[in-house]
Amino acid sequence: MKVKGIIEKGSKYSQFQTLKSNGLDVIEDSSKTILHHKFFVIDERIVITGSFNPTRNGDTRNDENFLVLYDEEVAVTYLNYFKSLFG
Repeated sequence: MKVKGIIEKGSKYSQFQTLKSNGLDVIEDSSKTILHHKFFVIDERIVITGSFNPTRNGDTRNDENFLVLYDEEVAVTYLNYFKSLFG
């Protein structure tokens, strides 16, 4: 399984170093305005997207949402966008 990610740069709650030191292929986003939205592409066929922050507060305190889409065409669109950002 390959896991890649782009993490917002400069957040005091960032887990970037933890992810990187555990061997995950992650980079830092250079601009908070470019990648505020959150999404996950799983097996090139499932997309999870929405306002949900995958944090303790996002899970227990904030009023957030996420949507799970089982659509290969949508997944490819999101994956291509991710690839354009990741490089």
